[in-house]
Amino acid sequence: MGDYAIGQYFAPRDVQARADVERIVNETIREEGQSVLGWRDTPVDNTDLGEAVKATEPVMRQVFIGRGAGTPAGDDFERRVYILRKAISAKVYQSGQPAMLEH
Repeated sequence: MGDYAIGQYFAPRDVQARADVERIVNETIREEGQSVLGWRDTPVDNTDLGEAVKATEPVMRQVFIGRGAGTPAGDDFERRVYILRKAISAKVYQSGQPAMLEH
């Protein structure tokens, strides 16, 4: 494992709800001693989906997480990323925002 990780999210379609989830993710990454390198929309091809399904399709987002200066590379960083995933999921769940984190 290198010096960064990627988190894949199925984010809410609502702009404010999505911003709330991303704020939680950013804050939690920093609280855990890592850094947010950036976000991007994940390219998707939804041409085979019906119109009814497209209306509820989540927004696909990725967050890039940099290894913090106090975190050794390798297994230690992997453990930190695992803990991040659990902490972020719990905080998003507690907030009531609909989002799912994949890894």
